[in-house]
Order: sequence, then structure tokens, then C-alpha cells
Amino acid sequence: MSEYWYIASEKLKFRGIEEITPINLELWRDLVEEDADLFWYDCTPHGRKFFQMPNTSKNLKKVMAHMDMNKKNGHGSVQFNYKNSVGHIAIIHTRKTLNRIEKYLEIAKALKVNLYKNKTLMNEKQMDKLRMKLSK
Repeated sequence: MSEYWYIASEKLKFRGIEEITPINLELWRDLVEEDADLFWYDCTPHGRKFFQMPNTSKNLKKVMAHMDMNKKNGHGSVQFNYKNSVGHIAIIHTRKTLNRIEKYLEIAKALKVNLYKNKTLMNEKQMDKLRMKLSK
């Protein structure tokens, strides 16, 4: 199974429709606005083109944030996708690095929720294991 990183109030079960306490969307928006490392997808060259296409849902604006701009592709190398239907933030990255994962944890703490890898809560014990693994 490939790794699925996400920020949520509780662990996803990956079965059917999830019913979890959603992350506060306004808190998410405020965090992205205030964090110098994060930027909105709709502010990227790729995002501007995407939102100019007809029939593109405007509900997607200010929910998808990116980090680490990939100038060649015109979007972030890390994507944070707030899922309105469930209320969690899915994370897609091109490369797993310790700095990025530390940032994911920082974002989760700022939102007063948790970081997960698949079904594993990334608490300090799990982060220490990951630090050891990635520092080799």
C-alpha cells in the first residue's frame, strides 16, 4: 500500500463514507494566509489556468494550498487538499523529506488536529522513528 498522508481530527477508516469532526475551514484559510511557506493553488500559474476553464467549481478556491513551488510545472511540489465532503486535508508530495513531514506536523498542531500516515497517528514516538529512518 502506498503511503497516504493526511491531517484530520481522527483516523480515517478508509471504508465508505467517513463521519469525522471536520477541520475548521476558516482556521485552515487563516493558517494558509499567515504561513509564509504555504500559498493557494489558485495563485499558481497552473491554478489560474485551471480556474479560467468553464464549469470549474469556484468552491475549490481557497481550499487547496501548496508548498515548495515547482516553477517548471507551475504548482507546488506539496499539495494540501481540504476535502469538503469529509473535512480532512489530504497531502500529496513528490518526495518525502523530514523537513516536509515536520511542516505537516506543525500545520496539524496549528489546526489543533493530528497528522496521520495511512492509519498511523504520527505522534512524537512515531516521528522519532521516522527521524531515525530518514536521517540514515
